[in-house]
Amino acid sequence: MRKCVVVVNKVLFYNNETTYGVFQGVVLKWAPRKKVYTETKESHTFVGQFLCLYLGDRLEVEVEESVSPIYGPQYTVLTSKRLEPVSLTEIRTFLAKNIKGMNPKRLNAVMDKYGLDAIRSIIDDPHAYDFLGLDQVVIDDLRSSLLQNAAFEDTLTYLQTHDMDCRYAQPLFQKYHERVSVVLDDNPYLPFIEEIYSFKVADTLYLALKKPPDAPKRCLYVVLATLQMDVKQRGNVYTKKAELKQKLTAFLTDIASGRDKPTCPFTDNAIDNAVTQLENSGLVVIDSVFVPDAIYLRQNYFDEQQIATCIQTLMSEPKNIFYQASDISNFLVQYEKSTGFVLDTAQKDAVKMALTSPISIISGGPGTGKTQTINAVQAAIRALAPKAKIRACAPTGKAAIRIQELTGIPAGTIHRTINLAPFKTPKKEGDLTCDYIFVDEFSMVDVHLCAKLLDAVNSCGRVVLVGDYNQLPSVGPGLVLKDLIESNVIPKVILNKVFRQTGSSRIVTNAHAIINQTPGKDLVLDIAETSGQDFYFIVEQDPVKILELTKRAVKQTKTNYGYGLGSVQVLSPVHFGLLGTDNINFELQQQNQTKASIEFEDKEFRLGDKVAHIENDYELEVFNGEIGFISDIAYSKKQALQVTYPDRDVWYPYSALSELDLAYSLTVHKMQGSEYPVIIMPIHDVQGQGLSKNLIYTALTRAKKMVVLIGSPSALANGLRRETSIDRKSNLTPRLQRIALP
Repeated sequence: MRKCVVVVNKVLFYNNETTYGVFQGVVLKWAPRKKVYTETKESHTFVGQFLCLYLGDRLEVEVEESVSPIYGPQYTVLTSKRLEPVSLTEIRTFLAKNIKGMNPKRLNAVMDKYGLDAIRSIIDDPHAYDFLGLDQVVIDDLRSSLLQNAAFEDTLTYLQTHDMDCRYAQPLFQKYHERVSVVLDDNPYLPFIEEIYSFKVADTLYLALKKPPDAPKRCLYVVLATLQMDVKQRGNVYTKKAELKQKLTAFLTDIASGRDKPTCPFTDNAIDNAVTQLENSGLVVIDSVFVPDAIYLRQNYFDEQQIATCIQTLMSEPKNIFYQASDISNFLVQYEKSTGFVLDTAQKDAVKMALTSPISIISGGPGTGKTQTINAVQAAIRALAPKAKIRACAPTGKAAIRIQELTGIPAGTIHRTINLAPFKTPKKEGDLTCDYIFVDEFSMVDVHLCAKLLDAVNSCGRVVLVGDYNQLPSVGPGLVLKDLIESNVIPKVILNKVFRQTGSSRIVTNAHAIINQTPGKDLVLDIAETSGQDFYFIVEQDPVKILELTKRAVKQTKTNYGYGLGSVQVLSPVHFGLLGTDNINFELQQQNQTKASIEFEDKEFRLGDKVAHIENDYELEVFNGEIGFISDIAYSKKQALQVTYPDRDVWYPYSALSELDLAYSLTVHKMQGSEYPVIIMPIHDVQGQGLSKNLIYTALTRAKKMVVLIGSPSALANGLRRETSIDRKSNLTPRLQRIALP
């Protein structure tokens, strides 16, 4: 760490929302005789958190030297304190640069009146410059910035003193203003509740402040954080009270990196009291109807109840459209004649079920005819009820585009369909009116999204849920599709017969072999040994060589098979490490040699880069998971770069570049709901516990034409033996069975 004083010569980047800034600065040295700072020949790039940056600012900083892959050598500012100019020349320069309308005549008047106190006078008296006739708004803005900056710098100093990340300074200051240190000293857990920083950060600060580790206040927040962890990491909708202490102890151990591994300091009675306090405050609900003392986070409890209630309503309310069984049978005969496609018994049952059941489920693995079945259902609706209103939706933008392309049914994301967006009024209590709504990729839907969707659907329509419950579970809590199927309350058809490529596809064959493998027995996959096939495994044990082979495979799929980047997707189970998506993206980007690029914070985007939108943006109308290519760069604030998506071009303002990330490589979770002609996936033990049977199955089923696995056979075998936990705690199944109609 180094301490020095620098002057801001050029502001390279500044984000008002995050207070992240980059500037070119010159290191100053103190001249004792003249009692002024003078510039040295040492110039650097400085990055960090700054409430404001002025040209000519002199900052006393603590910095650490680092190297950015984009900016090169730089200094990361850990703490900063603005120094007021100390000479008349410096004061004149600062005022001239930062106050609009400060001409030489006015400068002379200010200096004559205040001298060395010219800047301090603004801070002490908002009307100190009234005699100049300047716009008071300009003076007020400068004064406010100077006052807030001083308080912000105090926040930075507090964080640095307690070894906390300076990136928390902006949200903390925005929430608590000049009271940051008072709030944190009193209750370090409050920003955790406000979702400003994690529980680990809060708990580390709490202990650093020498507060008692067994205090009731700490116990309360540890219990709450343990419950949240159980939901987030394990996907449980509730936690058994009998298991809480064990999970609490494991949680404290997990977050104790860098400290002695702790034992649980709380008694059973203290934990019980904390649970009671959380219940009394409305943060948790304890329900013993199905299992003793099931502890729910409040929202999860009401979501689970809402799902059951909505399904009961859907199944009991009359529908707008009814069909005679004979009409459906006659349609199916005509459909097979006109299309030449013969539906098997399960598909015919699915069509009849979807047309007549208030809510139904069509499930099955790859190649089992789910899309063909949906198309048959849609054709029947069009033929038998031409005026029926049909809609479709899916959890991600990519999945919504896919179902629309495959079926022709107008589709959108679930969020967009029910208005789950900022500044919009969510649809609820039957606002979503249609005669049929198809929900694709339903295995990705968690209890929260399911509750919102079913609440919005009007009970006069029918709902058809489509998905493969053998895929990776939803990121959020619950296993909704699996629970609905196992409840036996909702009519369902599980499609098992493989149709795709008349059963000859190794992709489909291997996917079904993986999901149906005998526990305890190793699985031998059907690997192609000659070119022109659809499933390859390139064996390599060295992870460095695996990375090189992955890069080469991307090139060869285009050279040998004509598949460009738009048709090829590299997958990995993890973000970090040599074979994680972050590094693979960086390596594959280097193959894009164009010099046209734009930088944003620690990212670089090049013309032609493959990128993913990583959050829902309702203003740009681009949604999480959509993938496109950078097609133009304009370098302006309002039009920084253009991304071409499959259905449109979108110009991104500079401030929205945080919503983009490279997409040469994606995690398997991120790819759910999407398909690509070619999937390439490196496999090695360095990816840790990320490889599992369900993850590998999900990865393979994203491919339409070809799969290329590259890596270690033993790592693949270990992954296939490793079950992704799909035993999530939920009472949705018994809750549904309890309300089931006779």
